[in-house]
Amino acid sequence: ESLTHMLALNLDDNMLGEKVAHRIAEMIANKHIHLENLKLAKNDFGPEGCLVIAEAFADNRRITSVDLSYNRMDEEAGKALAESILVSMP
Repeated sequence: ESLTHMLALNLDDNMLGEKVAHRIAEMIANKHIHLENLKLAKNDFGPEGCLVIAEAFADNRRITSVDLSYNRMDEEAGKALAESILVSMP
């Protein structure tokens, strides 16, 4: 519930790993959380973690800025992120 009013979340440089990537994807898809800015750089997310995060954006029209730099995003996750952004645009 404490995240429902937060607009920005900076989790940069925490080396959170794959398991946490799945939890972040759940948070992104949560309709009750109104984040607009999400910083997730340098968290040791692999291709699978980046993919689940990218796919979560398809259901989220509130986030306007995300940083996934310095993670191990592959081509599939990059394409999923691009498609999610296109789908979520008004």
